[in-house]
Amino acid sequence: MVFQGFRWSYGHLIYNTIDHAWDAQIKSAELACSITCFAFASLTFIGKSRKRLKDKDNVLYLVLLFLFFADLFFLVADFNRTIIVEVNESIGGFICQFIAFAILMSFWKPKLYEYLIRLAVIIATPFLYYLVFREYDAVEIMAAEVGMELLLNVIFASIHHHQEKSHFSLYILLGTIFAFAAICFVGLRTITKDYSNIANTFAILVWPLHITSCVFFNHVYRKY
Repeated sequence: MVFQGFRWSYGHLIYNTIDHAWDAQIKSAELACSITCFAFASLTFIGKSRKRLKDKDNVLYLVLLFLFFADLFFLVADFNRTIIVEVNESIGGFICQFIAFAILMSFWKPKLYEYLIRLAVIIATPFLYYLVFREYDAVEIMAAEVGMELLLNVIFASIHHHQEKSHFSLYILLGTIFAFAAICFVGLRTITKDYSNIANTFAILVWPLHITSCVFFNHVYRKY
């Protein structure tokens, strides 16, 4: 965040600059955060003898694994965007996020109606995007799919926590809320990109929110 602040002070969008201002420092810090989160999950996987991926507990390991893959895609995309405006690495990141948060919902044993709602939202999102923007953009549509999936996860995780009232369901809910906030800020920074100060205000919080969500998921995986 310090180096992003430096980039901001020189008038850049902090997630996109053509002269690589503090790129190495920012990407190294973000990569270190992502590796640390995944390393803790891996240590839990090994240290608590959770060695079978079919064990329910290891669903969270798969969530953190796909979130780690997503981070790698996004970091490559962010770096390449400083050279080439149109890149496709971001869509790989959003696909990995979509898979991660689809796996996460297994914790509250979704009913048939939840699957039907999710299917309807997945199908409707590209059409709604076209109605609003009058164009198709694969990356932004996939980002919208992730956002809608996380919104549904927040709703159903809230219902599950209200019914169960456990620390376990609370931490799952908090992790989901922070992940939803992160993807919302990604969208807001894109929408406001013509107003750099507003866009940077949203952008500087994306990674802290994302890492916080990973910390909550790691805590659940380690403790419960």
